[in-house]
Amino acid sequence: MTERLRKTLSITVLFCIFTSLFAGCDFVKGKATKQQELVENYLNACIKFDYHEAAGFVEKRHDSFSDVVLSFPQSDIVELVLSKAVFEVTEIENDRAAVNFIIPDIDRALRRELVAALSVEEIEDILNDSPLMITEVLEFDFIREGREWKIDSLSTADFAEYVSAIGVDVAEEIRIGLGAQNYFDAVMSTVASGDLSALMSLLYGNEPSAPGGSGFHGVNVNDLIAEFFSANYGSAEYETEIIAFSEDEVTLQVSGTILDFPSAYEQTVTTNHDLTVDFLKTIISIVTDFERIDYDVDSEEYDSLYYDYFEAKIDFYLECLAEADRTTFTIVIPISIDEQGNYSMDLYYLEAMQGQILNPGFPTEFYIDALEELLEEEVITEDEFYDYLVTSPSYFINVF
Repeated sequence: MTERLRKTLSITVLFCIFTSLFAGCDFVKGKATKQQELVENYLNACIKFDYHEAAGFVEKRHDSFSDVVLSFPQSDIVELVLSKAVFEVTEIENDRAAVNFIIPDIDRALRRELVAALSVEEIEDILNDSPLMITEVLEFDFIREGREWKIDSLSTADFAEYVSAIGVDVAEEIRIGLGAQNYFDAVMSTVASGDLSALMSLLYGNEPSAPGGSGFHGVNVNDLIAEFFSANYGSAEYETEIIAFSEDEVTLQVSGTILDFPSAYEQTVTTNHDLTVDFLKTIISIVTDFERIDYDVDSEEYDSLYYDYFEAKIDFYLECLAEADRTTFTIVIPISIDEQGNYSMDLYYLEAMQGQILNPGFPTEFYIDALEELLEEEVITEDEFYDYLVTSPSYFINVF
């Protein structure tokens, strides 16, 4: 073997040994190339919200992106936006990478939309059709960890902050809109539960002007009102749609079906002889007792008569309701929002689901039959009978 050949072989062996010792290091693969792959792998993991994988590319796995906690609906919005992100490493110098990170410009894309009414699926459709994009220049520093390059954990903080700010305003509008819809659902479920106190609190908060369930002389008829509200307004089946939004008010359009109490009441009063006569007899009898004590609130009988009066009316309403058909409704309800973010609405809008009772008037025949039976049963005197003959039935119905 010649000396020249021996030297060539020795150099070749040394090169192979050297190469194997430093495989994977900057001598074999360019440092810049490795750093570029590192930041690309990190961002791809972040885009997929793979926190575990992303942390593996960061010094000591101290990845600020992994600490990003987003609540609904921003979490869904950020996930949607990042799924459409593209990026390009534009420069690597002095162990620092500059990256153009490009995402849909969600604020501009939705500027003409009623954002509070949008679902994430609808936002995705809008973004798919929108050419509007926005570019953020991100910087990542690199640091050696043993024999490997890692992203400096401190440089992930800016990216985490950037991600946390995506869709903040959009998410807030959607949150408020959903809050208004959830509030209305809570009102309706509370109505159905028959908890009148909780209903008044939901509708009016702690306002002193909120209507209560106590009548004259502090007689509490909450249980009666709650029973009717539960059966009547609690029968509603509906859907809500946000049709307007501002900082202090969300306007809902509520559409659905409900028992048609006004029509059932009118039908019963004018056609159901037996039920209506029984009701009139009960009401006239109670009002007669009221007149005999001269409506004296200090009388021992007052409280029980007052309660009996409302119980009779509610019982009759419930009997009418049992015969009611369903009817459709569409109403517009403004949900107010105070400075503390509390929602409220007026009781009127529950009543608007059905419209007002037309008060058709009781047939004269039914009214006279009720009076004659009361006279025959000696519940009223002959003088009272003749006085009542010239009194409108509505007097007895609207005493309170």
